[in-house]
Amino acid sequence: MPADYDASFLRENLAASLNNANLNLLGYTSETDFVLPFAGVVKRFRIIMTEARTAGTATFTVRKNGTAITTPAAQVINASTPQFIDAIVDEASATSFAKGDKLSVVVTTDAGWLPTTSDAIAIVTLSGPFTP
Repeated sequence: MPADYDASFLRENLAASLNNANLNLLGYTSETDFVLPFAGVVKRFRIIMTEARTAGTATFTVRKNGTAITTPAAQVINASTPQFIDAIVDEASATSFAKGDKLSVVVTTDAGWLPTTSDAIAIVTLSGPFTP
């Protein structure tokens, strides 16, 4: 029976003018890749900002083995979604992964991004036959 597992990533003090900057695995200062312990699918992608966006945009993308995935699509913090995003996809169309694949999250911000004191948390929910 499939189980869900969350891989969490963090970027502190999100700066302006970033280009595909890595988020670190939550709890680490320099680890950016989550090595998948099982095969399955990426079924949910959440972005949480510790402070609401006041200007500019920040685009967050999940990568599998260094390549951007399309389902779920990149998520954008902007005037319409200034602090929280929760993208849930149908598992039948979700991006699949194999045991040993590496997941990461990157962010691109424009020059007008504010506040630069906000931390970004990205949570990627995986579904698969997880057995510890």
